[in-house]
Amino acid sequence: MNHRHVWDEDVPEAAPCVEIAPDVCLTPMVGHPAGRQGFWLGHAIPTGEARCMGAVPTCSAADGPVWAEHGTLEGGDLTLSPSVNCIQPTGAGRERHGPDFHGWVRDGKWVSA
Repeated sequence: MNHRHVWDEDVPEAAPCVEIAPDVCLTPMVGHPAGRQGFWLGHAIPTGEARCMGAVPTCSAADGPVWAEHGTLEGGDLTLSPSVNCIQPTGAGRERHGPDFHGWVRDGKWVSA
């Protein structure tokens, strides 16, 4: 991988990412403080200045949606439902990169909406 994650220096035991499309990756959640299970989705921001990281939990979470998980990331057949629509604030100015990063994880690949 030629990209970095927010935890690359702070959490050396973090699981490595798995690229599911150019500039899109999934990383299994490891040691989440709230006990969540699921994945971190990372993708390039169109400006190319940073990466956006967002949680895709697959177990009960009181503070947001939960995705259904079928298959495995390691097996290359992971499917997550429903779709992911990333509108996370990012960058130095905390501006939104827009709701245009929307798609699905199907059979281990990213499929844009």
